[in-house]
Amino acid sequence: MQTSCNIQKNCNTYIIICKRFDKAIVTMASNYLTQHLIRAAQKKHIKIRVPVILRWNNASMGGVDTLDKLLSSYRPLLRSIKW
Repeated sequence: MQTSCNIQKNCNTYIIICKRFDKAIVTMASNYLTQHLIRAAQKKHIKIRVPVILRWNNASMGGVDTLDKLLSSYRPLLRSIKW
C-alpha cells in the first residue's frame, strides 16, 4: 500500500491532500487534520507510518457499514409500472 500526501497553504489555511493506492485509488482532502500529519501503526508486526486522515477515515467506516445494515431492513418496495 502506497500513500502520497501533499500539504498546501492557501490564504492562511492549510489543506492536506492524501492519495492512497490500495485495491482502489482513494483521494481525501482535509483542512482539519493538518497538525499531526503521520502516526505509526502496526500491521503484521511491522510498524508503518499512516497519515492521521486515513486513520480517522478507517475509524469512522464502521458507522457507515452499520448504517447500511440498518437501512437494508427498511428498503422501500420497488414496483414496476404495468402498462
